[in-house]
Amino acid sequence: MSKPVLRGKTWYLKRRVPKRYASVEPRSVVWASLKTDSYSVAEQKSAGVWASFIQGWEALLAGRDGNATEKFRAAQQLADIRGFPFLSIDQVERAPLEDVLQRVEATRGADGAPDEVMAAALLGTAEVPKLRLSGLVDQVIPPFLMGSSRRIQAAVFSFMAGVMPPMPMLGRSLL
Repeated sequence: MSKPVLRGKTWYLKRRVPKRYASVEPRSVVWASLKTDSYSVAEQKSAGVWASFIQGWEALLAGRDGNATEKFRAAQQLADIRGFPFLSIDQVERAPLEDVLQRVEATRGADGAPDEVMAAALLGTAEVPKLRLSGLVDQVIPPFLMGSSRRIQAAVFSFMAGVMPPMPMLGRSLL
């Protein structure tokens, strides 16, 4: 971890941007004020500030390269990192003009140009992912079957796939 750097009376975090994030961060070095004049406080804060940079870059990467669910989660995370609750576009339309303008200003990247992924996160244009049957199976069935034997799980999955009703497969009858 790099040591904080004193500029005037305020300590700053100065770190090189890892190559992994070059596609989402135009700067090669980031500077962030730690908003303190105490070196010991600056050391404590620097790890959290660096972690928030990493978290933001990871969310930007996921928002550009991920599937629909990952992009939507990244949009929610990016809005939170910038200090805004995630709102759908309908909610943004009904928000006070001052709040909307703050969101628009926050979409600018480090180079001053609007960032498409950040705009989707802050202005509510990020698409809500549609739930697919495969996603339903992954999200609902495993918790439902927790603690069940493999034989019962196989019977339920076979029934869902339309292969065989579960009761004959388990050697039981409803009669």
